[in-house]
Amino acid sequence: MSEHTRDADDVTFVFAGQGSQHGMMAHALFAANPVFRDTLLALDEVAGDLAGASVLAAMHDPARTRDASWDDLSMTHPAIFMVEFALARAVMAEGIVPRRVLGTSLGAFAAAAVAGVLTPEAALGATIQQAAAIEACCEPGGMLAVLASHQTWLPQLGRFGEVAAINFDGHFVMAAPDDGLRQMEAVLRAANVGYQRLPVRYAFHSHWIDPAQDVFLAHCRSLRLAPPRISIVCCERGSPLEAVDAEHFWRVVRQPIRLAEAVAHISPHSAYLDLGPSGTLATFLRYILPPPHRVQAVLARLGRDVVDLGSLRAEAAC
Repeated sequence: MSEHTRDADDVTFVFAGQGSQHGMMAHALFAANPVFRDTLLALDEVAGDLAGASVLAAMHDPARTRDASWDDLSMTHPAIFMVEFALARAVMAEGIVPRRVLGTSLGAFAAAAVAGVLTPEAALGATIQQAAAIEACCEPGGMLAVLASHQTWLPQLGRFGEVAAINFDGHFVMAAPDDGLRQMEAVLRAANVGYQRLPVRYAFHSHWIDPAQDVFLAHCRSLRLAPPRISIVCCERGSPLEAVDAEHFWRVVRQPIRLAEAVAHISPHSAYLDLGPSGTLATFLRYILPPPHRVQAVLARLGRDVVDLGSLRAEAAC
């Protein structure tokens, strides 16, 4: 069947990266869905052995509300992967199998695990290793989402940081040390341009994380990588991947995210399921894709977790 033939089973799973996390994420689904819960518990046992603490306990700490900032990289890195992979398992248990996967930044680890390139345990371990390498080797910084045209504002903001992502026309992300972030905020505030700091302590997708490269790549080169069982669309290259090498897992967090370019390689008739913690990519996709589009944010519809995952299959086919 042609990639561009209309097909109710043409589904793309999308996975978000750092900045998508929040406290108590997927808490209702954890209580209601046994596949999600069992997968998350199994992954948390692995994370506990590797990181020395329960990621799940930190994520579902009642003192940490959805709106409170949570930027502890050693916990949020594995937490994002764990939620995304467990959610993929739960959705597939309902009979929704992706034709392809797409991950942005850290989401590339969940995409690789679903595609069979890495075991979920190895992918989880890699997120923990990446967090440790960045915390040990890199200076603090952050990321700033700008609600304006990158073509207009990059020349001005580029003096203080580097572009980390161009999500669609009217939304891009800059990375910089703290001083650079403050200067960009001052420029945007004076021009009455909307912006938002992401809950991230480091300047991902910029040269400021380069000190962690050698340490993290040494771990990645020890991983056993299998050929992907389904197509992986890469937001760093802006195209599908023919093969996955160890360097891929560094490039996806170092190079800028090119979401719209990557989506351009996907069938216009595909349904998209955003399996990230906040449904952020679903919002971006609605701006990128021409109508009619089929996009569902599994964990963020109406501001609450989707408990009845069985309804997704019919919705994705509409």
